[in-house]
Amino acid sequence: MAETALLEIGVEDLPPSFVCEALQQLKEEGKELFASAYLDYERIDTFGSSQRLVCQVAGLSPHQRPRFDKEMGPPQIMVFDEAGRLTFQGKAYLKAKGVKKEDLGIEKLEKGSYVYIKRKKISQPTEKLLLSLFLELIKSIHFPKSMRWGREDFS
Repeated sequence: MAETALLEIGVEDLPPSFVCEALQQLKEEGKELFASAYLDYERIDTFGSSQRLVCQVAGLSPHQRPRFDKEMGPPQIMVFDEAGRLTFQGKAYLKAKGVKKEDLGIEKLEKGSYVYIKRKKISQPTEKLLLSLFLELIKSIHFPKSMRWGREDFS
């Protein structure tokens, strides 16, 4: 079921030109952040006033898209014989990595054919990712002129 996430940022009075620029940054950076986190969504809308910046992500999927990692392994000739059967080293490699023959793939590189392991990454619930994504989104906003408060390096 698609959900909606809302980020509302309270700010000191901003000039209108700063508001427009910040809203554009929120939208563009939001697209990049959600794509890099493998989260699907329908649209990102931004709204604002001199004291509020709002980013609304509509149609947000409840989990990340499934994805796979490729872990490169040894040369193909060490894992498989000419008939395509596992060699002794191949069996030891599977046992050491805790995978099955079906989890292996072969990739041709300049140096020859190499075996790789296809590992499915566990997809996280969107709810767990939103806090860090929204924090990154807030940090990504840059103004032509900004103020620093206290000893923090956050402006």
